[in-house]
Amino acid sequence: MTAKEEFIAKAEVIYSIYRDCQLAFYLTVRDMKKQQESMLKEFNSTGDTWTIDDLDKKTFHYAVKEEEVDG
Repeated sequence: MTAKEEFIAKAEVIYSIYRDCQLAFYLTVRDMKKQQESMLKEFNSTGDTWTIDDLDKKTFHYAVKEEEVDG
């Protein structure tokens, strides 16, 4: 194998790793967005109107409420 062929083989491996990571990141972000949307639907069904910006602030308080109800 020549140096050029070896370089190309290594570049292909690196690119395939990059592509796999990019796909995994995309899928993670997409799933997170779906989870946020479903949480907002659930939260908004309680009569409150929450936005994505409010979600991070109120999630902790919601989790505490759930824990108190379950306990």
